[in-house]
Amino acid sequence: MKKNIILAIVSLFAFAQAANAQFYVGGSFHINSRFAEEKSTYIGFSPDLGYTVGDWCFGSVLDLAVQDGETAFTANPYVEYYFWESGPLSFFVEGGLALTWNGGFSYNPYVAPGISFAISDHWSVLGHIGRLEYDSLTKSLQFSISKAASLGLGLYYSF
Repeated sequence: MKKNIILAIVSLFAFAQAANAQFYVGGSFHINSRFAEEKSTYIGFSPDLGYTVGDWCFGSVLDLAVQDGETAFTANPYVEYYFWESGPLSFFVEGGLALTWNGGFSYNPYVAPGISFAISDHWSVLGHIGRLEYDSLTKSLQFSISKAASLGLGLYYSF
């Protein structure tokens, strides 16, 4: 009997949390060219799908990028925590794991700060500036403000 009551309470709590969840879809298009010592161009398309529960967002980005003639595919599951909100403006921190295939395989766990601006009840613009990541190929921890991490802007629709 006690097990049934506990199961019912847990089920009601889970249902209440799922009822407050909000799905979103969006993504971004990145273009970045560097003309310093190493001339390179990065072009990427990144559709994004996820859901929001309270101050937390859980999602995944699938990124297709071309840099200097080489193609890369990245699957990037992530978690975002919104820690400050004032009107349409919100700040968040994102943690994720970028799994990249471009002739070989690499993984890059990362943490990135972000900002969100709500245009309406359903539309918002999100941005990232830089990220702290571990690069599995070079076995190094680095803060990058280059390539797609320099300034990523995306448009999102919540439903």
